[in-house]
Amino acid sequence: MAVAGVLTAPHRARSGDRPEPPKFLRRYPNFIRNPAFHDEIALAALKLGGTVTAEHGVGIGKRKYMEEEHGRSLAVMQTIKQALDPNGILNPGKIFETPG
Repeated sequence: MAVAGVLTAPHRARSGDRPEPPKFLRRYPNFIRNPAFHDEIALAALKLGGTVTAEHGVGIGKRKYMEEEHGRSLAVMQTIKQALDPNGILNPGKIFETPG
């Protein structure tokens, strides 16, 4: 199915079930670990007004899209994180890079 020039595919099963990937993914060698694949999907989602997250939150792999998605409000998020976690012990480095 194509939406606004972007190829979409329904989610067919839990990722842990290892379903056969949709055919369009085969143009990406080893698509699971291919950064170009993940960049294309994430940027298309943002362009369409979507979000870039996973079932367990943002995490390290999607952190690079945070500024593109949230813009200036990212600074507000960092301020809240600092206020609630001044010692940086709650999931350090998962959403915001840790200084060091």
